Amino acid sequence: MDTCLFTGETLGPTTKKEHTIQEALCGRICSRRVSSSSFNGQSSGRDNELAAPYVSLRSALGPLLASAFQPGKSTGMTTGGLSVVMEADGRVRPAKSLVMDPADPTSAIVANDAGRAQFAARHDVSVDRVADAAKVPIPADGTFLPGNIPLLSQAMEIAALKAVLLAFDELLADGPAHLRFTRSDHLANVRGLVRAVIMDDCLEQTPYEAHVMGLQLDKLPEIEQCRMMVDYPRTDFEHILIASADASTGCLDVVWSVFGIDPFGYRLTSEWKDSSFTCIVVAGVLCNTGVSKLTWLRESRPICAPTANRAIDAVKESASACTLRNRITDRRGREHGRAVLLVEQRCDDYVKDQIALSQANWRGASSPSVQELFEHRLGRIFKRNVKHRGGSSALPSVSLSAAEDKRVFNPKDPAIPWDKWLAAYREALEGSRRQLDYPVLRWSEGYSVQERG
Repeated sequence: MDTCLFTGETLGPTTKKEHTIQEALCGRICSRRVSSSSFNGQSSGRDNELAAPYVSLRSALGPLLASAFQPGKSTGMTTGGLSVVMEADGRVRPAKSLVMDPADPTSAIVANDAGRAQFAARHDVSVDRVADAAKVPIPADGTFLPGNIPLLSQAMEIAALKAVLLAFDELLADGPAHLRFTRSDHLANVRGLVRAVIMDDCLEQTPYEAHVMGLQLDKLPEIEQCRMMVDYPRTDFEHILIASADASTGCLDVVWSVFGIDPFGYRLTSEWKDSSFTCIVVAGVLCNTGVSKLTWLRESRPICAPTANRAIDAVKESASACTLRNRITDRRGREHGRAVLLVEQRCDDYVKDQIALSQANWRGASSPSVQELFEHRLGRIFKRNVKHRGGSSALPSVSLSAAEDKRVFNPKDPAIPWDKWLAAYREALEGSRRQLDYPVLRWSEGYSVQERG
């Protein structure tokens, strides 16, 4: 008989299917046999907080995501108290009261008069083109601040711990009982930690410090070695889950590398009495990807160690805490930029639609040339990079012949040489990346750190 991993509640046919890795994080592993509906309902607030820092990444990846996370699907989360959905072009939009810039999906503005004017100016369109946004409610305080998004918090850490335990519990459910380490008596304390936080809103520091090891940024080479042992095609931004037990030390650790960016690490127990092992699973998030089979090794791997990379460390006023905050922000910002370029390089239809939209909304004295449209888009993508260099960096030109550089064109005309245009644009994209690095996340400086669980 199936029971909830954390509450012991008996599960049955009325138990709702739930994503073990949060749906808002493009989690594919679902189950109705590892957690109860009541527990899942109580988890939503902390799940939302865990997902919030990755909304911009999911937005940037929109056109490349798997079908389950494609436009029109709910993201299964809220941000800043607002419901988050996905637009038709793959961008994530927080509620109907906010509008997001397609070339800079982290740039959210409130749909009031000032916000509409700002949006219109950014897109070079008239205000009346975005006036409909005023017909929907806006937040009571009229704001949606990037500071609402935590850089790192104890709530995020517990939500990630819950997710990795549930994911492994589901994946191990059909195998031999002795391999289902998630149900071991040795893990009673860590399960109790999660249960107390989720069900009772009680986070005690002693068990927290015993089990939460922090972001395993210094273990990235070991995590990569484990990933190389999985016989499964490598894809961008995949989730990597690793559990490793060392019989000689009694330690059983897990790491979840979220989108391959943030490796949350935990010590599930220091009293492991069974044999050593390492278990690895990879879950893709892009289209045409899936979940790998479990890869088992009959040895432990040093994937996790105590660190000062926890939420309680990040809030301190010290040089090391500042370094940690910058390190996390830099990693997330760089990966967001990589996602932007990945879409621009792979998604022909998406780029075509954006160029056609720019042509329709152009407010210059004369119709733009194709080269001007592509270079305008290039400039928007790398705007922050250029600004950080004092505006002194000139972007590579999009080289088109005179015959190819049209001024007025029908985007649907089959005779249009999109292949040549896209090739020239993408050559300039790569040149810009080599010159300026990946596009800079617009408001990475707006993240906050929170200690409360």
